[in-house]
Amino acid sequence: MKSRIYDLTRFSILSIMVILLSACSPQAQMASMKQAVPQKAVQDLYSQMGGERGILGAPVSTALEDAGNGWGMWHYERGRIYTCADGGTFEVYGAILNEWLGLGGGAGPIGYPVGHPQDAFNGKGKRQAFQHAILEWKGDGQVQIFSYLSLLNLIDSKQSPYPRP
Repeated sequence: MKSRIYDLTRFSILSIMVILLSACSPQAQMASMKQAVPQKAVQDLYSQMGGERGILGAPVSTALEDAGNGWGMWHYERGRIYTCADGGTFEVYGAILNEWLGLGGGAGPIGYPVGHPQDAFNGKGKRQAFQHAILEWKGDGQVQIFSYLSLLNLIDSKQSPYPRP
């Protein structure tokens, strides 16, 4: 339990706030996104990830799909790229994508991605920030959900070895 607390408290309040502020506003409209979000940003990210031979695989769709709430999606064999006119462009794939879709995707309680996948704290998996939570796959088939509120509560609790910043 202590290692889980240590992992959670490594997120600073400031980084949580930056993640929350970078989320796409619900007022963003699909029509304006098609004009405002350059296809180049998606193509660049897809290329950085290895293109068809990379983790996402070949494109399933070649046009922007409406993912709802002002978000657009490009669908690939093994993942997706989500973008919003005022929120960035992020890939989601693997166990994190499966868990997120099972929870309702962007329309569910987790919201849309607001960060790229990063190495998990244990070094064996991945974690990714979404509008309302962080999903972490530790390489063992299990995906954990950490809500931002639970992170703040943990930092405030006596269980945390770290003082609130």
